[in-house]
Amino acid sequence: GHLIAPTLFQKQKILVLGIKNGLIAAAVSMILIALYRLGIKCVNTRFTQLIMMIISILTYLFRFAWLFPLCLFGSGLLSWLYLTYLSRKPVHNPNPEVVTAQVEDENITLAVEEEDPKLRLGRYHKIGIIIILVAVLGFLGLFIARRIEKDSRLLILAEFNYRSGSIVYGGGQVVIPMMLKEIVDPGLITEKLFLYGFALIQVMPGPLFNLAAFLGGVIEGIGGAIVAWACLFAPGVLLILGVYPFWTWLSKFKAMKRFLVGVNAAALGLIVTAFFILFGNVRGIFIACAIYGFCMSFFFGLMIPLSVLTAGVLGLLINVIDKRLDF
Repeated sequence: GHLIAPTLFQKQKILVLGIKNGLIAAAVSMILIALYRLGIKCVNTRFTQLIMMIISILTYLFRFAWLFPLCLFGSGLLSWLYLTYLSRKPVHNPNPEVVTAQVEDENITLAVEEEDPKLRLGRYHKIGIIIILVAVLGFLGLFIARRIEKDSRLLILAEFNYRSGSIVYGGGQVVIPMMLKEIVDPGLITEKLFLYGFALIQVMPGPLFNLAAFLGGVIEGIGGAIVAWACLFAPGVLLILGVYPFWTWLSKFKAMKRFLVGVNAAALGLIVTAFFILFGNVRGIFIACAIYGFCMSFFFGLMIPLSVLTAGVLGLLINVIDKRLDF
């Protein structure tokens, strides 16, 4: 990001502008594919669809930094309450040792133990607790440091990415609304350059979280790229390692399963928000590139990087025709 940022502001020729707009349009359309693939698994009932819609509207209209984690937690709590007290109905239970409850609106059957399982702490559990404490201390330390050094852009990058990596659930697309709020809106980077980085990451191997490295490089050079990338990935890795020894135990709790139903739906809502925010930056004629990229990957199975790259070529052709025919 640090190396290519100056060239992006040079005089934009017709060919370069067409490629850029084609790449951006196709990259944005890829969010639809992620939304569909996750949606058929996580948002397949009226209740979860309603949560997704409400979260999408709220986070599109009100882009407060604290609103995103609040939506995830609040949706999980709401789904737990709904599935526990409002939509359960007893069903025939052939096994008296297992209590079975059917969630009518979810069209699923949850079989859970009558008593929640007990946890016996072993060596790995204790190590997991230490790792979780390290992750929490990192969060608090960066939070306090940013409040003390308010003008340090490196600390802003570190704190924001660490906080995002700590609370984000559902994949890289969920981070996009947060990045727009805390990186683009304060003017640390322009929205156009953010979109160029987003398109660039789509055609490169690796997760979408690598966008943090691009943004960090543009804002604070190579050091910023390293800090932003490390701080976005570190809390997730620490929390996975810390929670893993407890996961088998936690996954047996019916309350946890019901809580995650709402969290998944809210995460999809954030992805919907990301799509509509970014799609608003696609220029009219280049919507054709978005349609092309989406169809090539979704219907014809072309790999996403190739779809985005070839959409850039299509954008070049569209821009040349547009300039010559003066649409």
